Amino acid sequence: MTALLRKLWQIIWAQAEPKADPVLEQSEPPVAADLFELLPGDPLFDFLQHASGTVELDRLSFDSPALRQLRAAGVKLVASRVSQGELIGLLKLGKRPSEDQTWRTLAEFSLASTTGNEREAMRQVGQAVQALSLPNSLLDRLKTAVAEATMNAIEHGNKNQPELPVVIQVQASPDAVRVRITDQGGGQPIPEPEAPNLEAKLAGLQTPRGWGLFLIKNLTDEMRIISNDTQHTIELTLYLEVEKNANQTP
Repeated sequence: MTALLRKLWQIIWAQAEPKADPVLEQSEPPVAADLFELLPGDPLFDFLQHASGTVELDRLSFDSPALRQLRAAGVKLVASRVSQGELIGLLKLGKRPSEDQTWRTLAEFSLASTTGNEREAMRQVGQAVQALSLPNSLLDRLKTAVAEATMNAIEHGNKNQPELPVVIQVQASPDAVRVRITDQGGGQPIPEPEAPNLEAKLAGLQTPRGWGLFLIKNLTDEMRIISNDTQHTIELTLYLEVEKNANQTP
Protein backbone atom coordinates (compact mmCIF):
# COMPACT_ATOMS: atom_id res chain seq x y z
CA MET A 1 0.00 0.00 0.00
CA THR A 2 2.92 2.39 0.72
CA ALA A 3 4.05 2.49 -2.93
CA LEU A 4 0.50 3.18 -4.05
CA LEU A 5 0.14 6.04 -1.57
CA ARG A 6 3.46 7.47 -2.70
CA LYS A 7 2.17 7.31 -6.27
CA LEU A 8 -0.92 9.25 -5.23
CA TRP A 9 1.22 11.95 -3.65
CA GLN A 10 3.54 12.17 -6.66
CA ILE A 11 0.52 12.91 -8.82
CA ILE A 12 -0.49 15.61 -6.36
CA TRP A 13 3.04 16.99 -6.35
CA ALA A 14 3.34 17.12 -10.13
CA GLN A 15 -0.04 18.79 -10.61
CA ALA A 16 0.17 21.17 -7.67
CA GLU A 17 3.29 22.99 -8.86
CA PRO A 18 2.63 24.30 -12.40
CA LYS A 19 5.38 26.68 -13.53
CA ALA A 20 2.90 29.18 -14.94
CA ASP A 21 1.07 29.69 -11.64
CA PRO A 22 2.71 32.62 -9.79
CA VAL A 23 0.62 32.02 -6.68
CA LEU A 24 1.88 28.47 -6.32
CA GLU A 25 5.43 29.52 -7.17
CA GLN A 26 5.36 31.93 -4.23
CA SER A 27 3.97 29.30 -1.84
CA GLU A 28 6.11 26.80 0.03
CA PRO A 29 4.91 23.29 -0.93
CA PRO A 30 6.30 20.18 0.79
CA VAL A 31 9.88 19.44 -0.21
CA ALA A 32 9.58 15.81 -1.30
CA ALA A 33 6.94 13.24 -2.11
CA ASP A 34 7.78 10.95 0.79
CA LEU A 35 7.11 13.69 3.35
CA PHE A 36 3.43 13.10 2.71
CA GLU A 37 1.98 9.96 4.24
CA LEU A 38 -1.65 8.99 3.86
CA LEU A 39 -1.94 6.22 6.41
CA PRO A 40 -4.80 3.97 7.52
CA GLY A 41 -6.45 5.67 10.47
CA ASP A 42 -6.22 9.13 8.93
CA PRO A 43 -9.82 10.36 8.41
CA LEU A 44 -8.99 11.35 4.83
CA PHE A 45 -7.68 7.85 4.06
CA ASP A 46 -10.89 6.31 5.42
CA PHE A 47 -13.07 8.79 3.52
CA LEU A 48 -11.34 8.29 0.16
CA GLN A 49 -11.83 4.53 0.35
CA HIS A 50 -15.59 5.09 0.15
CA ALA A 51 -15.74 8.26 -1.96
CA SER A 52 -16.80 8.34 -5.59
CA GLY A 53 -16.65 11.12 -8.13
CA THR A 54 -14.86 14.41 -7.54
CA VAL A 55 -14.24 15.37 -3.91
CA GLU A 56 -13.79 19.09 -3.22
CA LEU A 57 -11.38 19.31 -0.30
CA ASP A 58 -12.76 22.67 0.82
CA ARG A 59 -16.15 21.04 1.38
CA LEU A 60 -14.88 18.40 3.80
CA SER A 61 -15.80 19.24 7.38
CA PHE A 62 -13.57 16.78 9.26
CA ASP A 63 -10.00 17.47 10.34
CA SER A 64 -7.07 15.39 9.15
CA PRO A 65 -3.28 15.87 9.02
CA ALA A 66 -3.26 14.74 5.38
CA LEU A 67 -6.13 17.07 4.51
CA ARG A 68 -4.32 20.05 6.06
CA GLN A 69 -1.18 19.21 4.10
CA LEU A 70 -3.07 18.88 0.81
CA ARG A 71 -4.80 22.22 1.33
CA ALA A 72 -1.48 23.87 2.19
CA ALA A 73 -0.06 22.54 -1.09
CA GLY A 74 -2.89 24.17 -3.04
CA VAL A 75 -4.81 21.01 -3.91
CA LYS A 76 -8.50 21.70 -4.49
CA LEU A 77 -9.95 18.55 -6.05
CA VAL A 78 -9.46 14.82 -5.62
CA ALA A 79 -11.25 12.32 -7.83
CA SER A 80 -10.77 9.03 -6.05
CA ARG A 81 -11.70 5.57 -7.19
CA VAL A 82 -11.24 2.28 -5.40
CA SER A 83 -10.83 -0.45 -7.97
CA GLN A 84 -8.70 -3.59 -7.69
CA GLY A 85 -6.98 -2.10 -4.66
CA GLU A 86 -5.99 1.13 -6.41
CA LEU A 87 -6.50 4.73 -5.36
CA ILE A 88 -6.11 7.19 -8.24
CA GLY A 89 -5.76 10.93 -7.56
CA LEU A 90 -6.69 13.50 -10.17
CA LEU A 91 -5.85 16.95 -8.89
CA LYS A 92 -5.88 20.59 -9.95
CA LEU A 93 -8.21 19.78 -12.82
CA GLY A 94 -8.74 22.44 -15.45
CA LYS A 95 -11.85 24.55 -15.33
CA ARG A 96 -15.00 23.08 -16.80
CA PRO A 97 -16.82 25.43 -19.18
CA SER A 98 -19.59 25.86 -16.60
CA GLU A 99 -17.12 27.36 -14.10
CA ASP A 100 -16.66 30.41 -16.33
CA GLN A 101 -20.37 31.23 -16.19
CA THR A 102 -22.13 33.81 -14.01
CA TRP A 103 -25.01 31.98 -12.37
CA ARG A 104 -28.27 33.21 -10.88
CA THR A 105 -30.56 31.02 -8.81
CA LEU A 106 -34.04 30.54 -10.26
CA ALA A 107 -35.43 28.21 -7.59
CA GLU A 108 -34.43 26.05 -4.65
CA PHE A 109 -36.76 23.55 -3.02
CA SER A 110 -36.78 20.25 -1.15
CA LEU A 111 -38.86 17.11 -1.55
CA ALA A 112 -39.53 14.16 0.72
CA SER A 113 -37.82 10.93 -0.31
CA THR A 114 -40.92 9.12 -1.49
CA THR A 115 -41.44 7.25 -4.74
CA GLY A 116 -43.12 9.45 -7.33
CA ASN A 117 -41.60 12.73 -6.17
CA GLU A 118 -39.34 12.66 -9.22
CA ARG A 119 -42.41 13.83 -11.15
CA GLU A 120 -42.82 16.75 -8.76
CA ALA A 121 -39.14 17.58 -9.28
CA MET A 122 -39.72 17.63 -13.05
CA ARG A 123 -42.73 19.89 -12.63
CA GLN A 124 -41.02 22.42 -10.36
CA VAL A 125 -37.83 22.54 -12.45
CA GLY A 126 -39.92 23.04 -15.60
CA GLN A 127 -41.75 25.88 -13.87
CA ALA A 128 -38.47 27.45 -12.68
CA VAL A 129 -36.99 27.61 -16.21
CA GLN A 130 -40.22 28.68 -17.92
CA ALA A 131 -39.06 32.27 -18.37
CA LEU A 132 -35.98 31.04 -20.27
CA SER A 133 -38.18 29.82 -23.16
CA LEU A 134 -36.03 26.74 -23.65
CA PRO A 135 -36.46 24.74 -26.87
CA ASN A 136 -38.70 21.73 -26.30
CA SER A 137 -35.90 19.27 -27.03
CA LEU A 138 -33.62 20.82 -24.40
CA LEU A 139 -36.45 21.10 -21.86
CA ASP A 140 -37.31 17.43 -22.34
CA ARG A 141 -33.67 16.42 -21.83
CA LEU A 142 -33.43 18.56 -18.71
CA LYS A 143 -36.63 17.27 -17.13
CA THR A 144 -35.80 13.63 -17.88
CA ALA A 145 -32.30 13.99 -16.41
CA VAL A 146 -33.73 15.73 -13.32
CA ALA A 147 -36.28 12.93 -12.84
CA GLU A 148 -33.60 10.24 -13.09
CA ALA A 149 -31.24 12.08 -10.73
CA THR A 150 -34.04 12.69 -8.22
CA MET A 151 -35.04 9.02 -8.34
CA ASN A 152 -31.40 8.08 -7.72
CA ALA A 153 -31.27 10.47 -4.74
CA ILE A 154 -34.50 9.09 -3.27
CA GLU A 155 -33.68 5.41 -3.71
CA HIS A 156 -29.92 5.17 -3.35
CA GLY A 157 -28.93 8.29 -1.43
CA ASN A 158 -31.79 8.58 1.06
CA LYS A 159 -32.87 4.89 0.96
CA ASN A 160 -36.55 5.85 0.52
CA GLN A 161 -36.66 7.47 3.97
CA PRO A 162 -39.33 10.20 3.65
CA GLU A 163 -37.86 12.29 6.47
CA LEU A 164 -34.60 12.76 4.51
CA PRO A 165 -34.97 15.61 2.00
CA VAL A 166 -33.81 15.79 -1.59
CA VAL A 167 -32.73 19.39 -2.16
CA ILE A 168 -32.93 20.75 -5.71
CA GLN A 169 -31.38 24.01 -6.89
CA VAL A 170 -32.03 25.46 -10.35
CA GLN A 171 -29.61 28.03 -11.80
CA ALA A 172 -29.16 29.80 -15.11
CA SER A 173 -26.43 31.75 -16.87
CA PRO A 174 -26.56 33.52 -20.23
CA ASP A 175 -25.34 30.32 -21.91
CA ALA A 176 -26.51 27.40 -19.78
CA VAL A 177 -28.93 25.98 -17.24
CA ARG A 178 -27.74 23.98 -14.24
CA VAL A 179 -29.58 21.83 -11.69
CA ARG A 180 -28.09 20.41 -8.51
CA ILE A 181 -29.82 17.46 -6.80
CA THR A 182 -28.53 16.76 -3.29
CA ASP A 183 -29.31 13.79 -1.04
CA GLN A 184 -28.22 12.98 2.50
CA GLY A 185 -26.28 9.81 1.67
CA GLY A 186 -22.69 10.98 2.03
CA GLY A 187 -19.91 8.58 2.89
CA GLN A 188 -21.10 5.87 0.47
CA PRO A 189 -19.84 5.63 -3.11
CA ILE A 190 -21.89 6.50 -6.19
CA PRO A 191 -20.92 3.99 -8.91
CA GLU A 192 -19.51 5.18 -12.21
CA PRO A 193 -22.13 5.21 -14.99
CA GLU A 194 -22.09 1.77 -16.64
CA ALA A 195 -23.13 1.34 -20.26
CA PRO A 196 -26.25 -0.87 -20.13
CA ASN A 197 -26.05 -4.21 -21.86
CA LEU A 198 -29.55 -5.48 -22.56
CA GLU A 199 -28.45 -9.08 -23.17
CA ALA A 200 -26.42 -9.11 -19.94
CA LYS A 201 -29.36 -7.70 -18.00
CA LEU A 202 -31.73 -10.29 -19.41
CA ALA A 203 -29.21 -13.03 -18.58
CA GLY A 204 -28.92 -11.74 -15.02
CA LEU A 205 -25.26 -10.74 -15.47
CA GLN A 206 -26.09 -7.06 -14.92
CA THR A 207 -28.57 -5.66 -12.42
CA PRO A 208 -31.96 -4.87 -14.02
CA ARG A 209 -31.62 -1.37 -12.55
CA GLY A 210 -28.68 0.98 -12.94
CA TRP A 211 -29.62 2.74 -16.17
CA GLY A 212 -30.11 6.09 -14.43
CA LEU A 213 -26.59 7.54 -14.24
CA PHE A 214 -25.76 6.35 -17.76
CA LEU A 215 -28.92 8.02 -19.07
CA ILE A 216 -28.25 11.24 -17.13
CA LYS A 217 -24.69 11.43 -18.48
CA ASN A 218 -25.93 11.09 -22.05
CA LEU A 219 -28.78 13.58 -21.66
CA THR A 220 -26.61 16.40 -20.30
CA ASP A 221 -23.58 18.33 -21.51
CA GLU A 222 -21.89 18.01 -18.12
CA MET A 223 -22.64 15.66 -15.25
CA ARG A 224 -20.65 16.11 -12.08
CA ILE A 225 -20.86 14.12 -8.83
CA ILE A 226 -19.80 15.87 -5.63
CA SER A 227 -19.53 13.88 -2.39
CA ASN A 228 -18.66 14.75 1.17
CA ASP A 229 -19.14 12.99 4.49
CA THR A 230 -22.85 13.88 4.74
CA GLN A 231 -24.22 14.48 1.24
CA HIS A 232 -24.08 13.58 -2.45
CA THR A 233 -24.82 16.14 -5.14
CA ILE A 234 -25.39 15.37 -8.82
CA GLU A 235 -24.88 18.53 -10.86
CA LEU A 236 -26.40 18.65 -14.34
CA THR A 237 -25.49 21.30 -16.92
CA LEU A 238 -27.01 21.84 -20.37
CA TYR A 239 -25.75 24.49 -22.79
CA LEU A 240 -28.20 26.75 -24.57
CA GLU A 241 -25.86 27.65 -27.43
CA VAL A 242 -25.40 24.00 -28.44
CA GLU A 243 -29.16 23.59 -28.72
CA LYS A 244 -29.55 26.88 -30.60
CA ASN A 245 -26.88 25.93 -33.16
CA ALA A 246 -28.46 22.50 -33.62
CA ASN A 247 -31.83 24.09 -34.33
CA GLN A 248 -30.30 26.49 -36.88
CA THR A 249 -28.56 23.74 -38.85
CA PRO A 250 -30.27 23.41 -42.28
